[in-house]
Amino acid sequence: MKKIKTIIITHGDFVNNLIKTCEIFSGTLIDTFGISVQLGDTIEKVTSQIDEIIVNNKNTEFVVCVDILGGTPFNAACLSKRNNDNILIITGVNLPILLFLSLEKGAYSTINEMKEALMSVVESSIKFF
Repeated sequence: MKKIKTIIITHGDFVNNLIKTCEIFSGTLIDTFGISVQLGDTIEKVTSQIDEIIVNNKNTEFVVCVDILGGTPFNAACLSKRNNDNILIITGVNLPILLFLSLEKGAYSTINEMKEALMSVVESSIKFF
């Protein structure tokens, strides 16, 4: 059974604050990596950071959460996915998604098995009143 780990990539310091906030609810995040894309960072730099995490974690599948579709975090994740079939990319990362991943990902054997439950979290995390 492959282990599932999480990589969160956002613009600016959002990733650090998201992780800190999630840890208030779930305790220290295990098997979670954060990448903060700062002004001036190249897509090559971000892709290299993702690839380094993947290389250092053999026999692992990754859920890569990015802040926005089409931004540098998303594009870098797509470049890494071209060479790695063990990546599931999710856009629009938010606290409910990260809480699910921190508390529930251990219940699943593969990212494909987890995808439907994760989609349910995504769909239920935004409501209009």
